[in-house]
Amino acid sequence: MTGEKGFVTLSPNMDESLEYYFSPVDSLLTLSIKAVAMDVGIDKNTLSLLPSQLKNKILRVTCKRGNLTLDMLDALLTPDISELDLSEYVVTDEHLKVISNRCKQLSVLNMNRGRYQKHLFSSEEIIKLLPNLPLLTTFYAEGTSSITDDVVESLVANCPRLGALDLGGCPLTDKAAASLANLKYLQSLNISSTQITDEGIFYLTNGICKFNLYEIKLNNCHKLTNRAINCVVDNCPKIKILVFHGCPLITGDCEQVLTCLLSRCNVSHITYTVY
Repeated sequence: MTGEKGFVTLSPNMDESLEYYFSPVDSLLTLSIKAVAMDVGIDKNTLSLLPSQLKNKILRVTCKRGNLTLDMLDALLTPDISELDLSEYVVTDEHLKVISNRCKQLSVLNMNRGRYQKHLFSSEEIIKLLPNLPLLTTFYAEGTSSITDDVVESLVANCPRLGALDLGGCPLTDKAAASLANLKYLQSLNISSTQITDEGIFYLTNGICKFNLYEIKLNNCHKLTNRAINCVVDNCPKIKILVFHGCPLITGDCEQVLTCLLSRCNVSHITYTVY
């Protein structure tokens, strides 16, 4: 009997053979991690005794399945964790306090809101958290009402390495755009469905961030006009991805500048709606 790439070949005699396909079986370690992640009633003290490597794996699975409790988060977070995905979980102030005390090495924090979720943390608590995340490079908080202009100002001041931001659907104005303009390493930005105007885009595309910004999404920004698109095209030399659907004040007159943008060899994706 031989096994190769999911097949077992049985040779009962020299003249014929039978082949059977089999599915790979998870290792005992993987099965154990999944079992622990599903057990919301597991003792916190027991989890605390596990080595960091196992804690990180259990935390990753637990977060994805939306089974994370505050006690589990407290027991599983380790000082060396670099990525945390809470997009399938309702985050409160208490969760942010735990993260603040444990995660000094965090580089990726995903708190994008799920389809049926609404985060319950306050602006004040996220502002307290940010000084403890100096290595943060990626921050996602789409659709979160507590991400305000003041939070963005604190984010920029305390997390200078930020390169990717998803702030779509947050209650942001031109003040937030002016703050974001100071992010030297910013590459990817989603500020769709905000109250940002042409003035905010002018600040953004004339700040230091313009030199590295290659992706910007402006969907459903109802106050933007053709001027905003002109600012992006004229001032951001590395723009590869530009998306602005559902902006009713943007007209077909912007297509001339978009034609100029398409002539650049580095552009990969432009989608928009004009009125």
